[in-house]
Amino acid sequence: MQTNDGHGGGGHSERFRVEPEVVRAMGSKLVDYGTQCGEARSYAAANLKLEGDGGAVMTSFIGWIYDLDGALSEFFTDLERVVGDSGTGLRQAARLYRQLDHDAAVRLDRAYWSH
Repeated sequence: MQTNDGHGGGGHSERFRVEPEVVRAMGSKLVDYGTQCGEARSYAAANLKLEGDGGAVMTSFIGWIYDLDGALSEFFTDLERVVGDSGTGLRQAARLYRQLDHDAAVRLDRAYWSH
C-alpha cells in the first residue's frame, strides 16, 4: 500500500494504488525464473550421470548421486511450477487491474458528462 505521498505506512489516510505495469513486469520475471528452474533441472540431470567402475566406494557414491539426482529433479520441478505459476498469476492480476482502471475511468467520464 502507498499513502498519498507514495510511501507505505499504516495510517488511516492510506490509499491502495497498483501500477499494473510493475505487477506485469514482476510476473514476467517470475515466469522467466520458472523457465530457468526447468533449465537447471535439465542441467543437473545431464551432469549427475556417473559410471560405476570404481569399486564399492564408487558404487556407494553413485547410489548417493542418483538419490540426489531424484531429489534435485523434484525440487526444481516444484520450484518451476510455483515460481512460474506465481508469475502467470501476477500477469493476470496486472491485466485485471488495467481493466478495472479502464472501467473506472469510463464510469467517471459517463458520470461527469451526464451532468
